[in-house]
Amino acid sequence: MRVVERVTAVTGKYVREKPTAERFGETLLILWKVVTWIKGGNASKRPYLGKQRVQMRVGETISVSDRYPDYKSNRRQAVDRLTQDLQTALESLIV
Repeated sequence: MRVVERVTAVTGKYVREKPTAERFGETLLILWKVVTWIKGGNASKRPYLGKQRVQMRVGETISVSDRYPDYKSNRRQAVDRLTQDLQTALESLIV
């Protein structure tokens, strides 16, 4: 629930209304805190926001609802398979 609360604070509208370096920085700090928190790190140490370069990629969608019949027959195996597919998909996006 904490992740959802933090991520919902990030909207494209906020930056789009007034695209300043400060607003981009605020948005990046929120996302950094979420990722750091998920990884179990210390989110109180803020990163340097100087000149940096970021490249983001969006992967193919993974349908969870298509897997429902497998989930009904064997929940643990279906969840394990979905987790493995998610890991493989995310690893393929790393440049």
